[in-house]
Amino acid sequence: MAVLVTAFSIGAPPAGAEITEGCHAEAVFPDGVLVDPAAGDEFTVPRNGTVEWVGRIDTDSEETEPRSHNGQVVIVLPPLIGDVLGLFLDDGEPDVRRWADTETTATTDKGVTKYSIPGWVPAGAPIRVEGVHNDTAQNCDGWVVLTIDGSPWSSPTTLIAVGGTIAALAGLVLAGKARWRAGDPMPGDPIASAPVRGNPILGFIAGGFLGAFVAPLLWALGVIDLASPVWILLPLVGAIAGTAVGFFPPWNRTPGPPRPGDDDPPSPDDEFFSPDEMAVANRRRTPDLGPAGASRSLAEMEDEAGSS
Repeated sequence: MAVLVTAFSIGAPPAGAEITEGCHAEAVFPDGVLVDPAAGDEFTVPRNGTVEWVGRIDTDSEETEPRSHNGQVVIVLPPLIGDVLGLFLDDGEPDVRRWADTETTATTDKGVTKYSIPGWVPAGAPIRVEGVHNDTAQNCDGWVVLTIDGSPWSSPTTLIAVGGTIAALAGLVLAGKARWRAGDPMPGDPIASAPVRGNPILGFIAGGFLGAFVAPLLWALGVIDLASPVWILLPLVGAIAGTAVGFFPPWNRTPGPPRPGDDDPPSPDDEFFSPDEMAVANRRRTPDLGPAGASRSLAEMEDEAGSS
């Protein structure tokens, strides 16, 4: 639990927003929602609509000598995910907007853009949006955290994450259940036993999937943001913990019906014993009546006692 709390604190969505001094950027979303990095805090916006945006750099005049500039605004993905996508795409981060390397004399740019956020993105899930502007007059960078207005339970991502978490937990419980083999002493048997373990392979898989489903669930519920390292940390910790549970099972199988006593040896009709278990039980209950080659059956001893 301490590991998870630490992970959450590391990956918690940052408070506020930032932008380089001397740079200004803002956007007006539907319903008059103003997103301004200089204002700070998290911003909740509608799922779709039209946004009016404007960006400006501070200079002595509204125009400058012709200069080149370029920039982009992207959505930050979990660690390593963007790197993997970058192997197949020109840019591993999804673009919100990109502007080319062109010459301009203006110090302000603005426009109107229609947008629509897919339904698989849960409402209330923090999304970090970063922007950068490279300019000979003024370099700018900044970020904001956006969330979608609505309930996270309306998204299939949240429901899938809940179902996957439950299934992974069930697998982890099975992995941590001790497997008693034929011939192994039952719990409480004073005779020394061989080490008993669960299923470490199942524990590794279930633990990894548990972390992989818990991470999007935490994101959907607003506990971590999309760029949090918890997305990578939780599956790794889950796989390691699940493997440990398999090697050192915390849950022992409940013993079956009691074994017959010493005076009631197992019989072929006993439904509680397999042939292997019967052989082990008979070996444990057969007394040593003398040196090798001198053992006598109980019937022989009773016959001798009667004749005397």
